Amino acid sequence: MAGDEDSVMLLAYKFLVSGDSLDLIPGPYLARWSSLYRPYLYLYGNGPQRLRNLHEKYGPIVRIGPAHVSISDLTATKQLYGVGNRYRKSEFYDVFSPLYTGKKFETLFSTQDSVLHRRLRLAIAPRFSTMGVSRFEPGIDRAIAMFMKKMRDLKHDAISVPQWIEYFSFDLTAETMLGESLGFMETACDIKGIIGGLQPGFFYGATVGQLPWLHPWLLGSQRFLDLLRTLGLPNPTSEIINTVLTKVSSWRSSGKKDDGSLLAWLQAGERKQDINLTDDEIVGHIFNLYWFPNSPHHPELLSLQIYRLAGSGTKANTLIVVLYHLVKHHDVHRKLVEEIDEYYRANTDSEQCASGDVRHLPYLQVVIKESLRMVSAVDIILERIVPPGGSTMLGFHLPQGTNIGATANVMHHHPDVFEDPARFWPERWMKETTSSEKLQRMERAFFAFGRGSRGCIGKPLAMLSMSKFLVTLLRQFDIVWASDAPDWEIKHYFMLRTKGFLVRFKERLH
Repeated sequence: MAGDEDSVMLLAYKFLVSGDSLDLIPGPYLARWSSLYRPYLYLYGNGPQRLRNLHEKYGPIVRIGPAHVSISDLTATKQLYGVGNRYRKSEFYDVFSPLYTGKKFETLFSTQDSVLHRRLRLAIAPRFSTMGVSRFEPGIDRAIAMFMKKMRDLKHDAISVPQWIEYFSFDLTAETMLGESLGFMETACDIKGIIGGLQPGFFYGATVGQLPWLHPWLLGSQRFLDLLRTLGLPNPTSEIINTVLTKVSSWRSSGKKDDGSLLAWLQAGERKQDINLTDDEIVGHIFNLYWFPNSPHHPELLSLQIYRLAGSGTKANTLIVVLYHLVKHHDVHRKLVEEIDEYYRANTDSEQCASGDVRHLPYLQVVIKESLRMVSAVDIILERIVPPGGSTMLGFHLPQGTNIGATANVMHHHPDVFEDPARFWPERWMKETTSSEKLQRMERAFFAFGRGSRGCIGKPLAMLSMSKFLVTLLRQFDIVWASDAPDWEIKHYFMLRTKGFLVRFKERLH
């Protein structure tokens, strides 16, 4: 008891001497004095695990920088991310505002302006609702059909799952955005090095994002980008935009009508408003790169942001994670295939999976969810800034300007929320095995698609396309591990990166 009193007196004395209430928050000694501790956390690709270790050691609130705090408490995360909160996004997100032709463009993901975010989100919310995304089905089906064709052609080969799922995801995004693929699957190669060129950007975001004041001198500087071009280094943002420009021009000249793509929707809005947009403006709207406060354009045309809403990399990583767990857990694989086969025997003999079908496959949904709980496709602290006047959280006073946030990996492995969190067990999400009260707590701790008003608006589109893909794949193929190594290697640099994940797709005999 005396020891406890001495500890309290010591903390009180330290606070009075330093005047910094953050000094009361436990954490690594170096983190109190240097901003370099945060990029150090993510430098080697194991940042989520290292952050989880810190919370296991120090508790639900950990100081990870001079003015940076990480939390893992459900009440605190509700306060931080709940609808109507006053905590704005931090400068970390500046590194995800692309620079193109010398201009910085804010997106639905990167903007710190809550008014702009609300305007952009409300304008496109109906298009990305659970009902609205069904209009994307023709493009989704075309991408899925191409993947299945390529896998039948390669059925005797060991397939790199990350490589081919990324090809699929980029072509899928193009199909839903532009009405046609970019040719990744057809050519079986990384078109113009776009996918490979994005990987250094994710590393940049994970590390430089921890020191955002460096960004205006690096990839946030047109001079720096010009230097990279002079040295012959790739600029994937420019490559993507230039590629889409070519597709937009081709689409215009082809005289296509409504094919369910975002481009067709945008063109319909253009005709409705009796305006003529240049190809540059069309691409800008598709990528959410332009925002004209005084524009007469319909709000829909100001807020298309498909590339970041249902990003190819995020969707690809989620599918990779699900396929990994299916290959490694034969009982789950078998149970899911049985659910799919039983449904189609009883209801339809169609080769295609329709959007209405996935609603009748509950085990499929919990397999996807549990896979995302185990390994998140995107895993970095969702940073927010304490508003003027400061805030109290978990018994600690946080001065205004404090950077605070939570991360999926920490929340998804919280032992007080998830029983045996290291175990892959999809049934934990089913009401037949878990009480409603516990399910609610688990839902509150589920961060795979973000939280609150800044959560991912592209979730319905991502879930629809992934569900249709998995159903079609499992109806046609068995999946067998083909890597020489017994397990994969994973790293997190904002986005998940995997190595050593090879499989063989064997056609099923019906």
